[in-house]
Amino acid sequence: MIIGIVSDTHGNVNSLQNVYKFLKKEVKINKFIHLGHDFSDIDKGKLEEQSQNNNNDETVSGEDSTFFTDLASVLVSKEQEQIQDPLLSKIHKIYQVPGKGDKQYGNPLYSSVLYVSLGGVIFVLVHNIKQLKQEDLVNGSVILHGETHTAQAEMLAGRIFVNPGHISDNNPDSGFAVIVVDNNKIQVLHYDLNYTIIDNKNFTLKRTRKFGAS
Repeated sequence: MIIGIVSDTHGNVNSLQNVYKFLKKEVKINKFIHLGHDFSDIDKGKLEEQSQNNNNDETVSGEDSTFFTDLASVLVSKEQEQIQDPLLSKIHKIYQVPGKGDKQYGNPLYSSVLYVSLGGVIFVLVHNIKQLKQEDLVNGSVILHGETHTAQAEMLAGRIFVNPGHISDNNPDSGFAVIVVDNNKIQVLHYDLNYTIIDNKNFTLKRTRKFGAS
């Protein structure tokens, strides 16, 4: 399972499109995640249409669907194909959460904290890590967050925290992240906007929860 992650695109749709094309063509990601600011850049960049035109994006296994619907229903969004709002009718290849600066923030149709199971590992998606509750940290194995514009990958208390950084034209510290999941092995790569790997870290999760496990 290979996951591409961006955050804080702030209207830089052209850069977002270029990063997405690189991730799909060169890295061959299975999933794509936008962690907010600006939430609507996904739609402006027509990334969903690009996914739908890719034959590899038509099927999704059960373990990759939204997780903990019953256990944490307040925090978890509905399965995206069941929501009628056209902006949320994704095909389970793109996940996104809004930040406080996004107009979708606070709308009950748009979860600001999202749990997904990817490659059998529970990911918690949020824009600002301060929004998380204690149960989010208990339930999640990998925490993805944005807001600070600072790339990060580290393990704390048995959980992996990843910030992909931000996307901004002509900014030397702009970039994005890729996560490779292989059972309990997690590789986190940070790229700059020249598509050069600037950081590569490997982690082993001591605690993993498989989709559907109690």
